[in-house]
Amino acid sequence: MINDLSDQIEGDRRARPNRRTVLGGLGAASLAGILPGRAAFADGHGSKRLVVVQLNGGLDGLALFPPVGDVDYARQRGPLGLGRANQENGPIVIDSVFGLHPAASPLLRFWRDGQMQVAPAIAGPVPTSSHARARAVLATGRADAGSSDGWLGLTSNLLSGGDGSATKTTGIVAETPLLAGAQNLVPFNPRAFPGEIPGLSVKLDILYRDDPMMEQLIGLARSEQSQMQSVLSQDDLSSGHGAPPVQSFENYARLAGRMLASDNGPRLAVLEVDGFDTHARQGALEGTLARRLGALSDGLTVLADTLGSVWQDTVVLVLSEFGRTVRPNARLGTDNGVGGVAIALGGGVNGAGFAGPWPGLSDDTLLPGSALRADSDIRAFIAAALICHLKLPINDVIGGIFPDDVDFKPFEPSFVLS
Repeated sequence: MINDLSDQIEGDRRARPNRRTVLGGLGAASLAGILPGRAAFADGHGSKRLVVVQLNGGLDGLALFPPVGDVDYARQRGPLGLGRANQENGPIVIDSVFGLHPAASPLLRFWRDGQMQVAPAIAGPVPTSSHARARAVLATGRADAGSSDGWLGLTSNLLSGGDGSATKTTGIVAETPLLAGAQNLVPFNPRAFPGEIPGLSVKLDILYRDDPMMEQLIGLARSEQSQMQSVLSQDDLSSGHGAPPVQSFENYARLAGRMLASDNGPRLAVLEVDGFDTHARQGALEGTLARRLGALSDGLTVLADTLGSVWQDTVVLVLSEFGRTVRPNARLGTDNGVGGVAIALGGGVNGAGFAGPWPGLSDDTLLPGSALRADSDIRAFIAAALICHLKLPINDVIGGIFPDDVDFKPFEPSFVLS
């Protein structure tokens, strides 16, 4: 049926060379109402919300959704691997291959409600270990990353008719200029949340100068920070891109949710948070990353709750610039990798499942440096939301928002949005 539908589209208008793979990936059921020529404003698309949660630093998808059903998982992950599924130190089983990190258990509600799709091995068109370059590619969808037009900003222009007339109904929440890239946006500055406290180091010295134990702990923390600064590149040290820490995400998501739930509020949003560049002491069941996964999951549930009935018209895309290496490094962390994870959740997602092929963790499938191979293009994942959820015409997405001279790897038909 997918091929039949694709042939209809070919007959209506000559398709660009890569469109057939996109259509195959989106699934026939999701394409029933978006043949070329359909108006972008048809069927009340103005009620639809699209939220992008951008996780700066590079999320370790193998930690969030550990592939415990892969025979090579335990051997490759070593001390960063979780134990047996559904055991005390193991992940929560949600699939024949993949589990869910216990710290992220709040996400189970979306899985059980059939409102979460996961692409477990996905990346942008340009493999790179540079945070800045990878973010630029993610924001523009362009291999050369030279464009100043972010795909979400271009989406905003299409939904508003390109004349800025729908600022109140087509906007953006947060401060991500490259991803936004448009003029008709509603700004919201996350800097209202407290960041580094000026003079904190001196104040700690004064407060604990008579406490030998605390003085020793503070000294160890400073020593570790100094060591990390000496081994990490400037690109890694600035991987957060000035975004608020994920620990602030719950409050951030609540404020954004209130804006999005308003009848006159924005319909598009990007929430940018930091904390996923885990080069050292990442932890497994517990530890630094586990706490951040918990904060992320709590924030996503708060966003859903705050949106209330609007949640049924919402798709949230959780994206990161790249994944982490499969094997741990000498500092018991993970380094910048290639294949990562992308998540689509919300009332606009039809069914729970894992989308796209899984390359496996055997030695011969890993990329140099033990990076996970990515067999899915993150732009196809995003395009599914723009076409199937926001009802943008295919020709406006492929060849408009995203370039038409690239080959979009297809997703399985299980990736279906309402």
